[in-house]
Amino acid sequence: MKEKVLERLALVAALPQECWAVLKWPGWKRVSGSKDVSMYALEGQGRVLRLAVGGMGERRARVALGVLLESFDADGILSFGFGGALDPGLQVGEVVVGGGALMWKGPGQVVFGDDLHWPWEASGLKKASVISAPGFVSKLEVIGDLPLMNFPAVLDLETFALARDAARRGIPFFSIRAISDEFALDVGPRIRNLVDEQYRIRPSRMLLWLLSRPWEWLLLWRLFRRSRVASRALGKVLHEVLMKS
Repeated sequence: MKEKVLERLALVAALPQECWAVLKWPGWKRVSGSKDVSMYALEGQGRVLRLAVGGMGERRARVALGVLLESFDADGILSFGFGGALDPGLQVGEVVVGGGALMWKGPGQVVFGDDLHWPWEASGLKKASVISAPGFVSKLEVIGDLPLMNFPAVLDLETFALARDAARRGIPFFSIRAISDEFALDVGPRIRNLVDEQYRIRPSRMLLWLLSRPWEWLLLWRLFRRSRVASRALGKVLHEVLMKS
């Protein structure tokens, strides 16, 4: 892929926590977005970047991408964020690039998408299949439905939908994920009641959950610390790829 097609990149992330280290790069400016989508802009090193942060889940990711592309002519779409390890060999803070996008819809229901391309091969990053789920599910459920050829693999909510949207628009799509929870930490079933139907975290639900399960404060602290490690790793790798290469 010629470098010229990567001059104008649309970046999409779900959570502010995923962007924490990226937005520490100097030069970012807040630009007009929408009620539910925060938008940022950065120009430098021959690239123009636009970042949309729109929340978790397929619907909100697609809305965020739509808002971004309304005012930005992109040469490529880069989805970045956290992912849960579906392989014991993946460690917290490890950064992998998407080699393929799949959708797990439920037991025995796996939709195989297109292979994904990573244009910055010199980065030397490991490739992994990115498995999107329709919500916070148990890793063990998903693993049982994956062919061995799809390992190593990471779990998220948005990549499959964004890859399909990008394909419909005829725009190259890339995905990169930092491991935020190791294989042994299967948090999906424990935290799914903290979000509403739009995958928005509800403080009232979290408070009631913690009052009834005070020991789960430790889980939230572990997730917070891991998210910081993952965000720092993403910020470092993406800076090397986008601002120095």
